[in-house]
Amino acid sequence: MSRNSRGNGKKVSNHVSSLPSDTDEEEYIVEKILDRREKNGEIEYLLKWIGFSDDDNTWEPKKNLCCYDLIAAFESKRNEKEKMKKKHINIKEKEKHPSLKENLENKQDELSQEKKAVKKKTKVQMPSLLTGFDRNMEAEKILGATDDSPSGELLFLIKWKSSDDCDLVPSSLANKLCPQVVIKFYEKNLYWPNSKSKTSAKN
Repeated sequence: MSRNSRGNGKKVSNHVSSLPSDTDEEEYIVEKILDRREKNGEIEYLLKWIGFSDDDNTWEPKKNLCCYDLIAAFESKRNEKEKMKKKHINIKEKEKHPSLKENLENKQDELSQEKKAVKKKTKVQMPSLLTGFDRNMEAEKILGATDDSPSGELLFLIKWKSSDDCDLVPSSLANKLCPQVVIKFYEKNLYWPNSKSKTSAKN
């Protein structure tokens, strides 16, 4: 059965049916519709035939076809593709020509990112405050103490050996790294009333 034998006005269907034996017209079964075109003002469909290879696919006029369900399914799918294509084009156009509001939002985002970058850079560039312990120096004595710190922690003013430098050091750090110096400071600066003073105070 050749490709040409299915054209030239013969009816084609997607349903198996038999024709009277006294007619020369044959009926073939359409497997699916592959494409659509307009030729000389007439709609034609590219058909894949059951039992035939893709080499035997043919363009057939719509008026010769009886496979209405396949045509309806193909046209529905084709319309969906057209809608998606238009939507995709609209999105691309919108990206090329964003609205004023979108431009402002983009500018605000850029400024926000720049501010964050500057802030981060500033933090990185700020030098850290090192104490004598960080410089491998040895504590000589504690000159004084204060709790005037952002955290409220007690700070010791420490004088370093072989240096005129003094640093405020958190008491928790000093207790670990120079406990004897801390003890000497407390012994020198803490006064306890003696028992005689207590007795006289009671009388």
